[in-house]
Amino acid sequence: MHEEWNLRTCEAMACGAALVASAIPVRSGYATDSVQALPVEPGAPAAFDAALVRLLLDRALRLRVARAGRERVATLTWPSSARLFDAVLRRRAATGGRGAGADTDV
Repeated sequence: MHEEWNLRTCEAMACGAALVASAIPVRSGYATDSVQALPVEPGAPAAFDAALVRLLLDRALRLRVARAGRERVATLTWPSSARLFDAVLRRRAATGGRGAGADTDV
């Protein structure tokens, strides 16, 4: 299954799991490298294993990543999403749908 947003990742973070996950572009919007997650290249099982072992052996890192992930996903609410979406629509309307960042605002 291919899921761009990956709700499962956010759910794991919300539950306080220290996350090892594929480093896909969409995830960088809510999981910063070594802050809210330990990203690994997709299809790299050895890198995934190494990151998982790193979390298992480093309690402080595991707790820090879990806490930061939980705090980050707590900000991903419907009202905050609506405000961001409204801001994107207003910028697009102001530029007639053109301009810098028109394809990358969301």
